[in-house]
Amino acid sequence: MWRNAPEILAKAALYANIPYVLSTVSSGGLERIAQVSEGQAWYQLYNPTKDHIRIDLIKRLIAAGYKNLMITVDVPTFGYRHNNIKNGLSMPAQMTISNIIDMLKCPRWLLNTALAGKPEMVTLKPYMDKNMPTSELANFMNNTVMGNVDADSLKLFVICGPVI
Repeated sequence: MWRNAPEILAKAALYANIPYVLSTVSSGGLERIAQVSEGQAWYQLYNPTKDHIRIDLIKRLIAAGYKNLMITVDVPTFGYRHNNIKNGLSMPAQMTISNIIDMLKCPRWLLNTALAGKPEMVTLKPYMDKNMPTSELANFMNNTVMGNVDADSLKLFVICGPVI
């Protein structure tokens, strides 16, 4: 949730000579992370429910130079994450008195976060309705991004191009 965190982490991983794994739902775009990681980043794919999105993502990964693909197979929907709920993290984000108090305790962070603007899932942005209300984000994720992984869906990875 920090401005440019995926870029910062990808650069740090490159410096430390360890892989950085970019998630499909990251605020960093796959093309930009490939660039800043000098082609060393790996990609974690939540298998899209729609073939055209899966195919387009794979083509974008190949064009960006990704060599390693990790396919998430154990998450058919958003998981129940007790600590996130306890800490007030939700999708879409909701303002509570507790959140506001926490933010006011860190004015520098608050200012930097406000200047950075609303975080977006940059990689998925081309597949989202341009005027999608934030309240529909969880539905978009469950209906579009969290697809089942089976033998037929995995075949599309081979059809799209060279195996990553």
